[in-house]
Formats: sequence, structure tokens, C-alpha cells
Amino acid sequence: MSKWKRLSPALVVIIAIALPSYAQTNRATLEGTVTDPSGATISGARVKISAAETGITQERTTNFNGQYRFPGVATGRYTVSVSNSGFKTKGIEDVILDVGQTRTLDVSLQIGEASEKVDVLAEAGPAERSSAEAAIVIRTDQVANLPVNGRDWSGLTLLAPFAQDDGGGNQRTIRYAGRSCPPPVFSCR
Repeated sequence: MSKWKRLSPALVVIIAIALPSYAQTNRATLEGTVTDPSGATISGARVKISAAETGITQERTTNFNGQYRFPGVATGRYTVSVSNSGFKTKGIEDVILDVGQTRTLDVSLQIGEASEKVDVLAEAGPAERSSAEAAIVIRTDQVANLPVNGRDWSGLTLLAPFAQDDGGGNQRTIRYAGRSCPPPVFSCR
């Protein structure tokens, strides 16, 4: 019995360390609606995404409402191709998916032969429409170019949405939308 008493505190520590990492994610979601020139949705359209770095592809078909969704996609740069019979195939390059992002990419197909192709370069797109959550990705170049007082990483947490320093200038005094716990990207749940 004494063996279990000694083992239980170690088990509690392991679980406490593992739980915050469970909330971390390195994936993104791509979703949207496919429409025709009049704005009517197109069901059964083929949507194909291809990772620029790896060449890995995934394909989905739009549902009855003309919507598609690619959950759990690795972050990176993608090319999106949308096709349907009676419409020109549309290719969208440089679609960037960041960590934890749900990106909405609506596509409007032009009437024509499927053998015709229209290439588009992706733009930043509209504000997030899929979720009410606030999130941010702090890129490596941003971190490298920021003045960090005393090399204290907690100063970078002020870049998160709704972050506010209550005056102490350290991790314990930073609040996120009134909560003392940092967002899941930084840990704590």
C-alpha cells in the first residue's frame, strides 16, 4: 500500500502537466460556400486542397447547402481548386492557414466549360465569421522584432486579443477579457 502512496503524487504531477498540452493545437480548419454568379449555392461541387510544401491533397464535395469543410488540416500554404460540371474550374493559390484558425473561403464559380480554368491569388479575406472566439498567431518574425524587456516571454502574452496588464508587468497580473488565466495557446485550463 505504501508503494501506491508514493506513486500517487507523481501521477498527479504527470496529469497536471499533460492537461494543458492537451488544449494545444497545431491544426486549422478551412470552410466555405460555393456559389454561382447569381449567388445560388452549388451542391455537389468538388473542392480539392493541396499543401504547397508537401503536395498532400484532400478532397470534399459540397453539401446540399453548397458548403464544404476541411477540419484538422495541417497549418501552411495551400492551393484550393473548385470544380463542377457546367462551370469553369477555379484555382486559388496562396491560401494560408495558421494555428487554431478557422478560415472561411467562399468561392463563386463562373459559368462555362469545366475544362476552362480561372486562377486567383488568395487575399486576406473577411473577418472571422465562423467563431466568436478571439485568437492570434504570433509569428517568429514578430517575436524577433519586438523589444522584450529583460527577455521575459510573458511580455509577449500582451499581444493576445483582450490582454490587459493590471499593473504588475508580469504573468500573474495579465488578464484576458477579465480572466486571470491565459488563453489556451499559452497553457492553463
